[in-house]
Amino acid sequence: MMIGLLTLVVLSIGLSSPLTHALLGCSWSGSMGGPGGEAMCPSPKLKEKCPLTPSYDQVNNLWACPSYDKTSGGKYYAQCTKGTGPNPLCASDNKCCCPKDGCWTPPFFNWIIAACKGSGCGGYVNNEATQEFKDMGTNLLVNYVATYQWNSSTKEWNLLPDSSFNTDGSRPPMDVVKPNGGLNNAEEAWLKPQPGGAAAWTWGYYPAGAKGAGVKGAGPPGMLFVLSADRACMEFGMIGRSFVGDMGSTCNADGGWFESVTSNNYFLGTKPNETNPVIFAAVVDSVGTFIYRLLAAEENHIWPGLTRKTAACTLVSRPTTRPPNPGPPCSDSYPYCALFLPNCQSKVWGGVGPPGAMNEGCKVNAQQGWCQNWWVLMDNTRQWLWPEGGRKSVVQFQPPAQAVEMP
Repeated sequence: MMIGLLTLVVLSIGLSSPLTHALLGCSWSGSMGGPGGEAMCPSPKLKEKCPLTPSYDQVNNLWACPSYDKTSGGKYYAQCTKGTGPNPLCASDNKCCCPKDGCWTPPFFNWIIAACKGSGCGGYVNNEATQEFKDMGTNLLVNYVATYQWNSSTKEWNLLPDSSFNTDGSRPPMDVVKPNGGLNNAEEAWLKPQPGGAAAWTWGYYPAGAKGAGVKGAGPPGMLFVLSADRACMEFGMIGRSFVGDMGSTCNADGGWFESVTSNNYFLGTKPNETNPVIFAAVVDSVGTFIYRLLAAEENHIWPGLTRKTAACTLVSRPTTRPPNPGPPCSDSYPYCALFLPNCQSKVWGGVGPPGAMNEGCKVNAQQGWCQNWWVLMDNTRQWLWPEGGRKSVVQFQPPAQAVEMP
């Protein structure tokens, strides 16, 4: 779900043995599990070496299989009905189906970095116009990734070490399309490709480790995901160096979900092979997803605690200044820039007609048990609205629109 490069997914996975670092940033729980290593790149780059995507067999016991019973997770599926058939989910979108026993998962999320090169990029053979850019591959040099949980009592963000990597800046940056991140060996690599890749992309980096310690991820009442990169040129998916801040669903551009191809709701990354350190921070709360792009050259001034190389253990609720851009897209004209994607504000799932989340264009999949508007479990973390003077956000897909008061 994050800027076309960090996507929110439900995970329950583990981390490797703890590390203790006490530099400028916050300590974290250890390097990402997996064998690392190298393999030949996808065509037409067959003479180059790329990261190895391990099989599930190669990382035996990478994470424990989660088991959530109805006692612990049933409250998140209050309006579901029991499904039928070999897959115990409903066969009709008119019903909202209860999960299979053991799969009453709570609404906790984590991040994934998707990377590709050549024919390893989705849709490579279907669009010759984008092959040039996909042949360049993902140009992403990562300094750190950080995950924060909102604290309703203190009104601040607290770092989750198991879902955060190199937040103390103790390791060199990593290139996600080079074997072992461009470092000397797998032992030095603090990010490693994980089994399954990332949907249509060859390499997927997500919080996992040896022996299944159990990575819970972030959830209600608020989530913050941060990526610091010296280069952030995503040449896949979109022509040129634009990449989207979309949520994967289509809607109108006035107040609903944004579609990744036709919408102007996107960022411009760095130019190919250009080093221009940048920090992306995505807040998910009851109002929506607020994605900020901060120039690392202004580190620690826009959002105290976030610098080019380090992330603090605790952050204040939002950046100190309002984003200056008048709206999307986030171009080079506004180095400090932000995008907004609204969440449904309905308090109920819904019925035959409005109000209700299922009738507001939320595009949730009833066959997967999303029978409750999970966003109502979140707080309003009082993020910035922009341009200056903005006081309300229309966040529903269909009228009657419910306004959200902001600072």
